[in-house]
Amino acid sequence: MTAYSSDGSKKLATGTLYAINNQMITSTGTVTLRASFANDDEALFPNEFVNVQLLVDTLHQAVLVPTAAVLSGAPGNYVYLVNKDDTASVHKVTLGPSDGKNTVIASGLAAGNSVVIDGTDRLSDGAKIKVAPAPAPTTAPAPQVSQTPAAPPSATKKTDGGTPPSTDR
Repeated sequence: MTAYSSDGSKKLATGTLYAINNQMITSTGTVTLRASFANDDEALFPNEFVNVQLLVDTLHQAVLVPTAAVLSGAPGNYVYLVNKDDTASVHKVTLGPSDGKNTVIASGLAAGNSVVIDGTDRLSDGAKIKVAPAPAPTTAPAPQVSQTPAAPPSATKKTDGGTPPSTDR
């Protein structure tokens, strides 16, 4: 278990979880955890509010998609799969864990499939789409560009067949 400052900007300590309270504070959405930390540098104080990351499991060869690609509706959980003829089709998937940014697809997709990540609210099964080229990697965050509502969906993302760094909760 890793403890971070209340704003999540600074790593305070690494320790071992030994108890979880079974009650949630509904007004804040928090759960009380008990853990042991060496605290040699005295970065932690009793009853201090901290954010924690807990490594639950590491999944190997998991198929990952951006969480924005996962939709929920009448068919259940689904993504819009990009077909070879540049059309989008509804594809049911079974979800695994998510870290908020990426979601594991337990079944329903294979590594290398492309899914629509932007403009899904304007899509229907079999709709023709324009596939945007993948952005070049940069060291600085790219500026966000909004798309006009009348434009066709254009952003796609290939699923990643690699090993996710971890499933943190």
